[in-house]
Amino acid sequence: MSRFDHIMPESIEEAMALAATNGSRILAGGTDLLREIHAGSAEAARLVSLRAVPGLDRIERTPKGGLFIGARVTLAELGAHRDIRKEWTALSDAALGAASPPLRNVATIAGNLLQRPACEYYRTDFQCAMKGGIDCPARPGDNTHHAIFGGGACVSAHPSDAAAALLVLDARIHSNGPKGLRTRPVADLHRKPTTARPTEIALQPGDIITAIELPKAAGLSLYVQARERQAWAFALVGVAARLDINLAGRIRSARIALCGVAPIPWALPAVEAWLRGRLITRPGW
Repeated sequence: MSRFDHIMPESIEEAMALAATNGSRILAGGTDLLREIHAGSAEAARLVSLRAVPGLDRIERTPKGGLFIGARVTLAELGAHRDIRKEWTALSDAALGAASPPLRNVATIAGNLLQRPACEYYRTDFQCAMKGGIDCPARPGDNTHHAIFGGGACVSAHPSDAAAALLVLDARIHSNGPKGLRTRPVADLHRKPTTARPTEIALQPGDIITAIELPKAAGLSLYVQARERQAWAFALVGVAARLDINLAGRIRSARIALCGVAPIPWALPAVEAWLRGRLITRPGW
């Protein structure tokens, strides 16, 4: 691992200024970034820690009945939060289904959304398209855990369970950067990577996620996943679903999204359209 400086600013403005300098990377929990640096798939001259920036670790209600989640809130805190477990169950399920208990105690929600590909070619010495190469060695190689939808320059599978859950919950991302404050749908946070833009993260250089905002809960939601092991493994496929069902048991609206099957969190609008108007015949969800 190369040497780097570790800086701990005390305000978001100071963090932004440091993040804008060459060779700087933002550090929250560090569970993914430090692994990238150790593997050589990322470089950093300095790590700008958000640990001392106030307000990034809070969870609080919004005036309209939604929820404001600071970027540095951990997955363990999300999974244990009473309101999230009751009203935004898909997010709680996804947070508790990620990684392992020790990692969930450190990994942050913003860091989870900004994970880079877990692909073994990206994480090792292969010069893949995401590291300046011209092709994707996973396409003809070992692609057991790779994308089955949306592949292009890169066929890695996006690993964030929480990203799929936030997609069906219509979350919004708050960020601050050189162009000021910005709020965008979580769906706009990721874009399929290309050789010209070798990243799936749609943030502008220097932008820092400060919070995730959930609107007032509507309908029932859940998240389920299939993986090879119960810990220390990414989901082979994760499914987040939210249904709004009327008193007669008919589906008024549906949101479905997947992780682990495409280079970005993958919405299923055709499935959502098919579900609308259907009658739920099995009680108990």
